[in-house]
Amino acid sequence: MKICFLAGANSIHSKIWIEYLADKGYEIHWISLTPNIFGDIKNVKLYILKKFSGKILDILFNAYSIRKLIKKINPDILHVHYAGVNGVLGALSGFHPFMLTAWGSDILVAGKSIKRCLIRFALNRADSITCNGELLKDEMMRMGIVSQKIRFVYWGIDIKKFEPKAKDMELRAALGIFESPMMISLRSLEPVYSIETLINSAPLVLKDFPKAKFVIAGKGSKEADLKKLAESLGVSGNI
Repeated sequence: MKICFLAGANSIHSKIWIEYLADKGYEIHWISLTPNIFGDIKNVKLYILKKFSGKILDILFNAYSIRKLIKKINPDILHVHYAGVNGVLGALSGFHPFMLTAWGSDILVAGKSIKRCLIRFALNRADSITCNGELLKDEMMRMGIVSQKIRFVYWGIDIKKFEPKAKDMELRAALGIFESPMMISLRSLEPVYSIETLINSAPLVLKDFPKAKFVIAGKGSKEADLKKLAESLGVSGNI
């Protein structure tokens, strides 16, 4: 089987999908508007197209060249990663079967902005849509996308890489945390990630585990507001 991906060559998420399928023996062609940051990938043919100064320009000036390139590749499936610029370009390619993977912010952020009509256009043109949660599915259905073509692909954990090991006492010393239970959030401090939900839960956790610590490692526009929330709940000392 020959699969053509239209996805950013600077995305570790796309790379994982593509490498997995390439390792399975599928013929993989990867089209990207962003530079490749990973180097050569075995059994994958990569095409880097020109990126312009704005997303609308990316669409206008690449629509024809992508359509022509996909026709030349002649894949069995076109798989597009995220419903933004790539999703619109995939839809404009006119190729079918066209599979689209929604990532999150394309639906929950861009999908609620003036870009909504473009996102809906991409979703409507897709023959099949994958996402990793009910929240995304519900929002796409609010856009008028039929539930029958939305399927879940749950992102898992590589248990060879992530397994219980000896505690990193150097890191714990740097954080000032030793035997306390610890919860870690690595998400950016932006509205879409709802870090306030974690902070609001802290008083409930601390009732049963008063020594618990919350490590919130991200940065973002909500940092000051989240710190104020923690102070108002009296849990700053545990964060």
